Amino acid sequence: MDQCFDEVGWPIGKGGWPLESLKNLMLALKKIPGSENLGNGRLCELAKIIEMVSSDGYEKELPRNKTATPDKTEGEIIKLHDLCEKLADHIKGLHQPAVSALINEGLSVISLMEDLRRAQEIAEYACGGDEASNGPTGRPEKIEATEVTKITAKIYSDISGKRPTFTTDPETSEVSGSWPIVLKLVFDALHIDASVSSQVRAQSKKSRAN
Repeated sequence: MDQCFDEVGWPIGKGGWPLESLKNLMLALKKIPGSENLGNGRLCELAKIIEMVSSDGYEKELPRNKTATPDKTEGEIIKLHDLCEKLADHIKGLHQPAVSALINEGLSVISLMEDLRRAQEIAEYACGGDEASNGPTGRPEKIEATEVTKITAKIYSDISGKRPTFTTDPETSEVSGSWPIVLKLVFDALHIDASVSSQVRAQSKKSRAN
């Protein structure tokens, strides 16, 4: 479906509500040299690409998509087992008024208790399994920030016709230039908590290696 815009040219959603994230991403892209040659429609398309990459990177950072050591994995399963047991025991001890009130709201407490008992039993069997992995240790990788930096650098290069560059203050080591400014605005629009300096340096090393 085609994107709708308000009278000023900013993207809007159903009911005419403004799409702040897309708008702020478009504002960030407008800081790229050469962006004045692009219409809002094209800028919105590029903003959506960045938003999609951000969403994918965020998903990859979730605990369920990461490996863990065997000890951590077993600890998580044991905790699930214990929580299922506690909740099932709590449901078993409910008095009739509480059970009736929950049933009246559509919750089958008996079925829930049976499901919890099954989950408790499965968790017991799962302990000591071989699904755990000796994953990476140390500081978690900033997957979302890294992938957003990569796609934004590509878009910056495509729009400006130049490689993303920056200058470094010899005293503070802070980076400056239009490229870091654009990336910071992109991070702000997506609420990404990451160091712009670290990301632009890492991206520069990767581009030189290719």
